[in-house]
Amino acid sequence: MPREERYASNLAWYYHLIPLLTGILALSAGDYLVSDSDPLLRTIFPPFCLIVGGWIGLVLLGIIASYQLEQGQK
Repeated sequence: MPREERYASNLAWYYHLIPLLTGILALSAGDYLVSDSDPLLRTIFPPFCLIVGGWIGLVLLGIIASYQLEQGQK
């Protein structure tokens, strides 16, 4: 597969930690929000926040990669 077709291949390795960090931040925020709730909500909500946070991190990574690609072509 050519380098141009890989996702965010124009970024350094540390940029790829963005989805991990946003996922962990969302997980901790979700855990804090439901700490006084019933057990079912405490079981379901934090993992859901982890998934959504990681997805948001991937979106941010794509935005940064496209911005860096535009800056490199100028």
